Amino acid sequence: MPCSPSNEQEQPPLFLETTIQIERVVGLPERKEAIKNRIAHRCLRTSTLVLREFKERLLHKCILLLELVLRYEHRADVETAISQMFSDTKILLQLWAQVQRETIGDGVYDVELVIETLKSYIEGGLEKRFCIPSVEVSNDTSCEIAPKEVRIEHRFYVLNVYCNRREVNCNLPAFIERHKDAFEAMQRRIPNAKTKDERDELSRIVIVYQDAKNRNDFNRVKGQRNCNVLSDATIALEARDAIIYTTDKDFEYICPVCNRRFIRETTTRYWDISRRVAWACALLPCAAGF
Repeated sequence: MPCSPSNEQEQPPLFLETTIQIERVVGLPERKEAIKNRIAHRCLRTSTLVLREFKERLLHKCILLLELVLRYEHRADVETAISQMFSDTKILLQLWAQVQRETIGDGVYDVELVIETLKSYIEGGLEKRFCIPSVEVSNDTSCEIAPKEVRIEHRFYVLNVYCNRREVNCNLPAFIERHKDAFEAMQRRIPNAKTKDERDELSRIVIVYQDAKNRNDFNRVKGQRNCNVLSDATIALEARDAIIYTTDKDFEYICPVCNRRFIRETTTRYWDISRRVAWACALLPCAAGF
């Protein structure tokens, strides 16, 4: 919903980070419901940097998935191809599951309906969901990749989600330099990090920042690799007074250093499910026979 002075006084805005934007589109039903309840009646914010990541992680994967569906006739072959052709299958499988939720009726796999559904996602459907309900989209970094649209070349969908340091003219260098105190604070935090994960995450960010600072050339933070390394810290700083809403544990390390607030939706892990299954089996009359 649009922010107004009255509801801002009641509750601070929520800044929807990339993982939440993805989960509310392709997450499990209970996760979608939790997110829906959390964001109800709240001022919502996000950014063009989040939109760029959303397009890179989800919309681009949608194009890849369509190519697999067009290549393989059977659903099982599509799923096998996903497992064999890609090292990071999480979002592809989530997207594939969402397509099936929306297309499979009476257990029938309708390939034509799947194709039409994927095309509707690619031709604006996913980006529309990114902004529903109404979300204020800030543009502090002036990201040039986020506004790029899907185009058709030689009958194939094409989306440019990658940026080249020498070609883009975004505002990320000035943004990072303007918030140098936050990055200096991250550097001071590293020796006192409580866990290896915290130390590793902050170190990755600081290495990129220090390289630009030492060379007195903050244009070095641009480009796909460095932008991705800095993205969580950049998003945290973009949030300002809003509470960052995420599923990413890295914000547990970044936000305290940057003096930002966050809410993290946690994920049920395999061992949590296993423990519940084991407890349920223990209650079954035939448990002793296992």
